[in-house]
Amino acid sequence: MNSLVVFNSEFIEPSVIRIVAPRVGQLWRAYLTLSGQEIRISVFGGDRGFASLRKADAQELILDVTRMEPSLPLRPIDLVVGLSRPQTLKKVIQTAVMTGVSSLHLVQTEHGEKSYGTSHILEAKALRDEAIKALEQTGEGLSPTISVHRSFSHFARNGLRAITSNAETLKILAQPGGVSLGSAPRLQQSDHAVIAVGPEPGWSVTELEIFEELNFTRVGLGPRVMRVEIALSFLLGQLQVLSSL
Repeated sequence: MNSLVVFNSEFIEPSVIRIVAPRVGQLWRAYLTLSGQEIRISVFGGDRGFASLRKADAQELILDVTRMEPSLPLRPIDLVVGLSRPQTLKKVIQTAVMTGVSSLHLVQTEHGEKSYGTSHILEAKALRDEAIKALEQTGEGLSPTISVHRSFSHFARNGLRAITSNAETLKILAQPGGVSLGSAPRLQQSDHAVIAVGPEPGWSVTELEIFEELNFTRVGLGPRVMRVEIALSFLLGQLQVLSSL
């Protein structure tokens, strides 16, 4: 890990952090040789900075905060991703966190395998654990809001319409045969984007009709077949290059 993610509850004083069981059991060996040295930290949901490691053993880690600064702000991008196999979802979550999007909506779709909806990766603790793994790599403290939706139709009526209510929102639907992202309308003028990437079998006809009603632009990613997490990274990278989002 590049940095240590800590929680507000672990501050025993404004500038002193104490990590105890059960978390310390996973950490102390990694930091045992760093006693007295300065390490990177980030507060889950908050700032980032550095702390001096005062003590590291099997009972507790004690750190003295030396300096802090605000984490990078989240980008005004909301992701909608069809539920896929657990290993793919882990990569999707980490991609969302590392690229700093505002929210990630994991949605059960018509063509998606129904058993994926019962995976333990969708439990609140597992979602948080995957987000923390990504924050440990980036050194940041802010993570997107991650929501799980068991019904696409319910999500479409509520969550999807809410995040696309602004007429100026750039709405991108990953779909074979669509236009290139560079020719998508309002790309340079938009200050908010919603990106939808379906499960590996793709969106159903009904789901595509709902996206069309909401004025999503179908964007193609070229002739090559991509896994969900690759398609997501591909789109986010293009959006970064082509706009200020």
